[in-house]
Amino acid sequence: MTRVYIDRSRGMRRHWCGMESCGNKIKAAAYRARKKTASAVTAR
Repeated sequence: MTRVYIDRSRGMRRHWCGMESCGNKIKAAAYRARKKTASAVTAR
């Protein structure tokens, strides 16, 4: 299992984010960014 360290808390409390909880959000955002870039290139 892959985990990513994310610390966005006000008190700098550590929060570990696993693929099950928020990793999919990161992957989905990267996918949308790739699709947006690809569609912008093909639209030219």
